[in-house]
Amino acid sequence: MNIIQHYINMPISPNRQNKSNACHGKDGKKTDKQIKHCPNCGKCWEIDEIASRFTHNKREGKIVYLVYENFPTYGKEVKECPRCQ
Repeated sequence: MNIIQHYINMPISPNRQNKSNACHGKDGKKTDKQIKHCPNCGKCWEIDEIASRFTHNKREGKIVYLVYENFPTYGKEVKECPRCQ
């Protein structure tokens, strides 16, 4: 048996199997809280927290928004986006 066949036939331990799915159920709920759906334009949007923290944006008081045109709206809070306000 060569080394490659050894690794192919090696059983996967339950601990290693579930590491990739550790936070699988939490990402969707976090996304539903952050992303809003605008009833006027029909797009989804959220505040880009990282870009809004950049020094030049903080200094000028800018808040950066991300807008998603083709995004599922099921479970999203309905709130008017800054473009439509």
